[in-house]
Amino acid sequence: MAGTMTYIGMAAGLPGGVNVFGPVTTTANNTIPARFPLALLTGDNTVDIPAGSTSYCIILPQGTTQTVLLRTNLNASDKGVPINSTAAQLPWTKSDVVTGMTQLILNCSGDVPGFTEVDFI
Repeated sequence: MAGTMTYIGMAAGLPGGVNVFGPVTTTANNTIPARFPLALLTGDNTVDIPAGSTSYCIILPQGTTQTVLLRTNLNASDKGVPINSTAAQLPWTKSDVVTGMTQLILNCSGDVPGFTEVDFI
């Protein structure tokens, strides 16, 4: 059965007014029954990517104050890219799974209260 992830958002209070993006939809051949609620701890937190995944979405708890860096098994020795801001908005990121990618690595500057959700399709 095919599955989809759809993203839509809005940024308000900008100098030019409101910016709406989406909807952006990712479609896959199979629905991956994988949703991981994670308690992120200081340091590296590794998530195995389910076989057949084509895309993922990471949603951090609202108000996360710790720096969270994302990298994969393909660039495990890199520092990583920040995926959150420390503002009050709901921080999230979405990307595609590329050939050879088997793990997501979330590096946290400190324990992140609440649960981080990682969804795959």
